[in-house]
Amino acid sequence: MRYDTLLLQRVLSIAGYDPGPIDGLPGPKTRNALLAFQQGHDLTPDGVIGPQTRKALRPYRLQMLMPLVREIAGYYQVDYLIILAMAQVESYYGFLLNSQGKGDNGHGHGLMQIDDRSWASILGARVWWEDAWAVSVGTWIYKDYWQIVARNNPHATPEQIDWATVAAYNCGPGRVKIPPNADFDSPAYWHAIDHYTWGHNHAQRGRQAWREILEIIG
Repeated sequence: MRYDTLLLQRVLSIAGYDPGPIDGLPGPKTRNALLAFQQGHDLTPDGVIGPQTRKALRPYRLQMLMPLVREIAGYYQVDYLIILAMAQVESYYGFLLNSQGKGDNGHGHGLMQIDDRSWASILGARVWWEDAWAVSVGTWIYKDYWQIVARNNPHATPEQIDWATVAAYNCGPGRVKIPPNADFDSPAYWHAIDHYTWGHNHAQRGRQAWREILEIIG
């Protein structure tokens, strides 16, 4: 059974394309369903899940995730849209992961890319394959880091802390510093919080993903 195939089968099924059994096993029915999906969305029917196909699949993947993320984010009292945005930045909702559900050279696990260099003790056999586990743990980490970032930056507004915590999810809460008197929309704020993130734009990509999700869900 493959993580990437299982995810594709589930999303194609929600989109109204029959991939055959939802078993995580590649086969002609799954490929034909993907080809039909691509044709139905004016994409090149090549059977490859490239950037445009991922983008077309995204609304259906969000449809899968929305109730779950709303519930878990509500429990932790955080913005569910930020958690969804993080899922896009971390793994594009799982579509960027390999057959074992891993990214980041095998260190990132599942939808929310739980890193085995920091969280090995909570990673069980394939437990990261499940959206509920990944969202629960990712949101718990986000909430914990939010509180640390808030303590370390008492001058910051809650909105500034929200996005600084997205950066912290990537580089650690102790490395995120919010400049005093920084305007939320100023480049100085975003450059400061992303200074240690991969690509120096992790939080900025999260903010862009947040905007895109708002457009999709209306």
